[in-house]
This record gives sequence, structure tokens and C-alpha cells, in this order.
Amino acid sequence: MEWEMRKLLLLVICLTTTPLALPLSKTSKAAVSPNYRGVDYPRERYRNHPGAAAFKCHASHSSSSDDESKGGGAMMTTRGKKWATRTTRNGDFDENLERFESIKSAVVGAIVGSIASAPIALLSPNRLTAQWEFDHDALALSLALSALVYRYAVREDPNPMLKQGVVGAFAITRILALLQVSNVCTSLPLSCGAPLGIADWNMIGRGLFIAAESFIAFGAVAVALEILFDRGLIKRFP
Repeated sequence: MEWEMRKLLLLVICLTTTPLALPLSKTSKAAVSPNYRGVDYPRERYRNHPGAAAFKCHASHSSSSDDESKGGGAMMTTRGKKWATRTTRNGDFDENLERFESIKSAVVGAIVGSIASAPIALLSPNRLTAQWEFDHDALALSLALSALVYRYAVREDPNPMLKQGVVGAFAITRILALLQVSNVCTSLPLSCGAPLGIADWNMIGRGLFIAAESFIAFGAVAVALEILFDRGLIKRFP
């Protein structure tokens, strides 16, 4: 019984794998009318065999790969350049120029945003403390990063919602990161009392103060970059 099962299993394996094991040579007779290891497959039966489609697909991919290798990387050239914009004399994208423009954007963002938010920052009751200094050092880094993202995200798109979205994303993230619950709040579920349940008047006042500072800072970065873009002092990312 065990020997019969082995013979049956061997027969199934031969019948199912023989069409897929055919040579890929175009001149091979097996590719035209398969006759592999003594098993004669009629032309119509082989054509309708489930493995024939996989064989043809594999053969087509193999031939296309050979054509690409012979053509010296034709596939890479048909996909286009890495960047679809300003190029050098050789036709390549000048990445060093774009890095320089990004550095200028980051410097402008950190300086302009910090100056714009300074009047409100100095109104904070915690001004000139160690925590205040750390928060605004972090703000300067965030402003530089926002300038980079703004340049890459907006590019030459005139859509105002895209520009406002970049500003809002950075501002709201900073607001939520700096906002702290009051000492009277309890957890599971969060309850801080009137007026919102999850936020009392102290939290609301603190949140509005951070929101004003953040939106002014990041908004000033966007305005400054747009002015510099229009004057050609910083190049838009194409």
C-alpha cells in the first residue's frame, strides 16, 4: 500500500511540474511541442494547461530582462529623471543647488519665526526660565523644519489650502505637545471640570496662548518664504 501511494504521488508530481520545467530556448523543440522525459503532450492539451500561462509570463519577463541588460539600462531612462525640474548643463538635476536652497529656507524660517513669536513669548508668566528657554529653542528647530517642509510641499502649487495645511500641521502639533492638564483633572475618564469637561479654564487659556504664539511663528515663516520666493532670493522646489 505504501509503495502504491509513492508511485501515485510521483506520477502527480511529474504531471504537474513537467510543463513548467520546459526549457526557455526559442529553438527548443520542447517549447514548441513538449515531449519531456517520454511524456507526450498534445499541442492543444499543453496550450490549455494551467502551467502554460505561467510559462509564457516567465518567458516574456526573461526576454524583457535580457533586452534591458543589452540595451544598457533602457528601463531606467524611460522612467525619467530622478527630479523633474531644473537641471545642469549635462541634463542632470543639481542636488547641491537644492540643498543650498533648503539650507537658506531653514535659516530664514528659524530667524523670522523666532522674531515674530518673541513679543508673545515675552508675555508668558514663565518667561526667561530654563523651561521657557528650552521650549523656544525647540520652537526654533521646529521653525527651521517647517520651512524645509513648506518649500518641498508647496513647490509651485498656488493652492492656498496646501500652504495653510502645512502651517496648521506644525502649529497644532506644538499646541498639543505643550498643553498640560490641570492639577484638578482626574483620569479614566479624563475629567477637568467646567467648561468642557476635558479642559478647564486654565487649560483653555494656556492653549490659546500657545496657539497664538505658534500660528504667528509658523505663519510668519510661510509669509517670509513666499516673499523670498517671489523675489527670487530663494528658489521654489520645482
